Amino acid sequence: MKFILKKLDHTEIIASEIAKFIRDSNGFYTFLLHGNLGTGKTTLVRAILKNLGWNKPVKSPTFSIVEEYSLPSKEIYHADLYRLKNSNDFEMLGLDINFHNPGILFVEWPEIIADDIEGVIVEIFIEMGRKHRSLEIKTVCDDFLTCINRINI
Repeated sequence: MKFILKKLDHTEIIASEIAKFIRDSNGFYTFLLHGNLGTGKTTLVRAILKNLGWNKPVKSPTFSIVEEYSLPSKEIYHADLYRLKNSNDFEMLGLDINFHNPGILFVEWPEIIADDIEGVIVEIFIEMGRKHRSLEIKTVCDDFLTCINRINI
């Protein structure tokens, strides 16, 4: 499913629906965020977390590589793998992610670990155009697609 984001609030609308899905889900979901620098990957994650009730700052994990957010019913991880060289670098971080508990992993620049990802996969591709951005979502998860189909922008 592809969306044309002509206004900043279009990102907010999509984030709100994704947050509703996350809030109601019981599984572990991995969101692979594709896009060049400055396309809005962290902005999308920030908006999703805000819609989930996170009231503290959400910083880009560019230098920390991973940021963790504990919500009452879920653990959420936000990783930026731009500076990593290979999947071994990611493993060396020593993250203790339990893919069997409800949770979310957002991964910016996921190409180096794409083959090692667990959980239900949702891929989001963000591209900058001359006048607007586009956001495309790909997944085999019917429940997530049903949620996203409600978006009207």
